[in-house]
Amino acid sequence: MGKVTGAIVGLTACLMIAGCGGGSSSVPAGAATVPLIGFAPCVPGGTGIPCTYWGFQVNQLSSYPVQLPYGQFRSWDSANANWPILETCEAASSSPSDPCFVWTNLDAELADLKQQGRNDVFYTLSRTPPWGSQDPTDSSCVYSKQGLDGECWPPVDLNANGTGVNQIWRNWVTAIATRVNDPTYLQTHAHIKYWEPWNEFSHFQSWKGTNNELVRLAEDLNCIVTGKVTTIIANGGETCQHVLSTVGLTSPIDPAAVITAPSTAGIAVPALQSFLYCTNDPTCTVGSAGAQASDIIDVHLYVDTTTPESIASHGIVSLKSMLQPAELAKPLWDGEGSWGKTSNSSNMWQDAYAQAGLIPRYFAIFWNAGITQAFWYGYDFSPIGQLYVP
Repeated sequence: MGKVTGAIVGLTACLMIAGCGGGSSSVPAGAATVPLIGFAPCVPGGTGIPCTYWGFQVNQLSSYPVQLPYGQFRSWDSANANWPILETCEAASSSPSDPCFVWTNLDAELADLKQQGRNDVFYTLSRTPPWGSQDPTDSSCVYSKQGLDGECWPPVDLNANGTGVNQIWRNWVTAIATRVNDPTYLQTHAHIKYWEPWNEFSHFQSWKGTNNELVRLAEDLNCIVTGKVTTIIANGGETCQHVLSTVGLTSPIDPAAVITAPSTAGIAVPALQSFLYCTNDPTCTVGSAGAQASDIIDVHLYVDTTTPESIASHGIVSLKSMLQPAELAKPLWDGEGSWGKTSNSSNMWQDAYAQAGLIPRYFAIFWNAGITQAFWYGYDFSPIGQLYVP
């Protein structure tokens, strides 16, 4: 059994969310002796900041059951359950039973979440497998350090202007969404309700495609899963019904699902403007198709060298001033964030007491600034925002 990195972390988590009591957490070796802090599983409702606002990302399957209360979950960098691991070769079809799909890790993660009472989780679809990348030997991509050269490039069957069959992406989206929406499967596994097309596209080492290509991924995703996007602007006005026919469907998989915009690393206003509205990029020709394909705006808010107050009073204000009325009315998410990597000498949150104090402050300040959902990165990620030592 691992250890929570400080009992005071459990206390601050309880103080900021509704419904604490029961359960227990443990104290690291060498820490001061303090009473065990109790907690109860998150149950929606109550007053104040809802417990569902406190989201986690968990790296290792061995870290379950999670030893702190949480109300939401994002699957990214977790359980080795992302695209290159789940689709080991190019699938010949969009069927989840195609032998190229290996669902073991995703199934285990969603089963663990179901057992802890979590449902309607958030999943990020990105990282092109090397076999499908436009540049499979590019070792400058963020996840090349994990042997995933070329993962920051779009699929090879997508053109820079957004046209092309895009069958690799369509098959991947259809296969995973079909699997996790099977009624029998959902009896024992958490449901994926929220889908993100790409992680931190504003970071050059995370996305090396064009805005047109990124919008195309978002449009095809939205069409296949929800059917809300009826025309694929990035592919010359292709109808959603035709897209569905290319993956063996006659109707969308989960019309109640929600599609987030691809996330930005920090509040990258120009990059987000380009995706949503095709501004700041003379090569972008799809107008506001990115905005039309997105139900939620998603930014990542780390406070390594700053404070939540500074981000709220400057960055979030700047972001909102850029959004058009339709996007201002959409939920604004902090899809990933924490005190960041404490191994960096510039990180201002290396003291354990400062970290414990930051947790309620981080969530409360961003809630007050209009962030409607926040995901802490991460529960057991060393040394980034770590709350639990496996």
